[in-house]
Amino acid sequence: MPTKPWKVGWTESSHKFGRETVRKHQLRLSEATMLKDLAEEYVFYTPALLHIVVPLQGCDPFTVFLQEYNKEVLPLSVRLNRPIFKGLDLGPIKDWNYLLFAMERKHFKHYLPWMQSLTFADRPRNRIYRLGEKQIRIADPIFFERAVILPQNIPCIDVTVFCIDGSDRCYYMEEGAHPLLDLPAVWSEEPFEDTQKLAKALLAGKEKPFEVIESETAQD
Repeated sequence: MPTKPWKVGWTESSHKFGRETVRKHQLRLSEATMLKDLAEEYVFYTPALLHIVVPLQGCDPFTVFLQEYNKEVLPLSVRLNRPIFKGLDLGPIKDWNYLLFAMERKHFKHYLPWMQSLTFADRPRNRIYRLGEKQIRIADPIFFERAVILPQNIPCIDVTVFCIDGSDRCYYMEEGAHPLLDLPAVWSEEPFEDTQKLAKALLAGKEKPFEVIESETAQD
């Protein structure tokens, strides 16, 4: 079976935050000269493909995570003046190319595996979707919002992309040849066999669909 181009994993929050907590994080982002300087404390990520591809029907996975996690996690986002991705303007929200999200690392290490454990079922269209994650590097957007002269060595940051492992199509992002001139873009591929088998088992109402897949894979 071909190797998947991401690591495989098998919504605004209703929580209230103290004014000082919100102010502290907002100041950290607004006063930063480079996001790279905040990389030890925060993970930068984009959930764009999840919201573009998967019919969530008003359900926000982030809100569900907060309810289960039951700790104070402040949702942070940065809206840039220039696009940092391309190809994310496919849905009703056209700002995804300009948006970057951030979460404290101490919380993201729990958020990531939780997201990868989700399976979304679209029964009207007989499809399922799972989430993978892929690390890409982008030019530090805050630095280049303020830079007048471009440096020889371009400062970059790592971004976690939530990829879609769908039973109809797969969607992920790839870095361009140059971090400034060729922005990370959306790629799409044919679905993987294991995801199609899982969709068939889930939508047929099998009691233990993942065990069915493991059994069929072992037989293959």
